[in-house]
Amino acid sequence: MLIKKFVVGPMETNCYVFADEVSKETAVIDPGGGSSEVKNFLEKKNLKLKYVINTHGHADHILGFDEIRRYNH
Repeated sequence: MLIKKFVVGPMETNCYVFADEVSKETAVIDPGGGSSEVKNFLEKKNLKLKYVINTHGHADHILGFDEIRRYNH
């Protein structure tokens, strides 16, 4: 299991990437903006985005949702 923490967006929200290192299936949790760093990591590690999870609906946790959701690698 690969776990990576990013601090993203203007409110410095914790965003997490959880990935299975064998299947490469990945979940991104609380993509609060500043998604380019997260997307670059997904691409560099050749990860397959399967889930985008928001722990709750505050803007600082969901600002990057659409950008991450559209990631296709």
